[in-house]
Amino acid sequence: MNAVQKTIKPTSLLIVLIALIFILFSCAHNSDWAKRIAWDEIEFANLPGENEYPDAGAIVIFDEGKMQIIGSNEFPASLFERHRIVKILNDRGQSYANIAIPYTPKSWIENIQARTISPRGEIKALDKKYIYDVNLYPRFIFYSDQRAKIFTMPAIEDGSVIEYRYQMRISGRSLWPSWNFQDFAPTLKSRFTLEAPSEWKVNYKLYHTHLEPEIDKAPSGFKSSYTWQEKDVPAFKSEFAMPSLNESLTRLEIAPLGMSTWDDVALWYDGLSEPQIKADKEIKELALALTRNSASDEEKLRNIYEWVRDQVRYVAVAIGIGGYQPHPAEEVLSNRYGDCKDMATLLCSLAREVGIEAYEVLVSTWQNGVPDTSLPSPFQFNHAIAYCPAMGDSGVWLDATEKGCPFGELPWYDQNLPV
Repeated sequence: MNAVQKTIKPTSLLIVLIALIFILFSCAHNSDWAKRIAWDEIEFANLPGENEYPDAGAIVIFDEGKMQIIGSNEFPASLFERHRIVKILNDRGQSYANIAIPYTPKSWIENIQARTISPRGEIKALDKKYIYDVNLYPRFIFYSDQRAKIFTMPAIEDGSVIEYRYQMRISGRSLWPSWNFQDFAPTLKSRFTLEAPSEWKVNYKLYHTHLEPEIDKAPSGFKSSYTWQEKDVPAFKSEFAMPSLNESLTRLEIAPLGMSTWDDVALWYDGLSEPQIKADKEIKELALALTRNSASDEEKLRNIYEWVRDQVRYVAVAIGIGGYQPHPAEEVLSNRYGDCKDMATLLCSLAREVGIEAYEVLVSTWQNGVPDTSLPSPFQFNHAIAYCPAMGDSGVWLDATEKGCPFGELPWYDQNLPV
């Protein structure tokens, strides 16, 4: 009987050894998380408390986010890491023990670790069976595939410290996060780092702070890093009738990859919305039926607007790219429901069928805050309406989602805003 001898090549042996070392290191690292407090920048014994912050319910000791761009313009992707440490001072701060990590269908959450450290230094790690995957908007009356990982930190008591960290992988056009340096509790240190290809121009804006990033510039073909760090940020205090949080918080906003001008934003959204306006047989027939006896273009548009406003129910359906792209006009007509961009798309489709120029327009409502026109980004907007530029002296704006709004008018939250 012939025996076949196989030998392990040195290269293969090296790979195996590296893999074993990695596994052992990971196990040790996870074990340390449940047994040992090891912070590079913080001393557990010297954490401040109620004496230093008598008006606070909690203190954000450390909050760090890291975003690595691991794709390209053609195939964008990224990796986001979060690490957060909060000290609970009293019952007013116990809400910080309830954690929600939102994510979308084009992202997934990995390596969640969470633990509570008692005032005496005892560590209680979160059992992963108590991490739940839920709808991000369980109380909203609309359909969405945005979800969240939720969990409650164990063994909470006054003076305890909660700590958690995780990774989020994002595919497709990455939505670079808006990083808040400020919280409703005092924040001792907040840091955000972006690692991006050195060829990419980082387009960002800071609000209510004059931080200069620490930049580690790399040669072409490598990644440069940009780090913004803020210390001793006071707690944000909510006031009655105050402006939106977007206008009030100390924060950092980064424009999406490939968007450096408003033309880039317009082209991106035009590519999503314009194909959906195409009319089918039913839309053509409805447009003619609604305008057959109209004496002017204005009367035609009024009849179309009032029909969409009164006959199409507002239901937000944000599934996948549907959070940004309207559904086809024919689908909205067939279903007789849709969100703001769906209703604007149907309105534009009907108007065009009777020779009226009409376009979908993005707007940031007053509740969302005035958009910063110096930072081109579609994610500053939260609403869509329709615009017919050839009507009247300066065009007609139409928001069919507001059921009590007459033709030629806009609800208060759409008025006097850039679009």
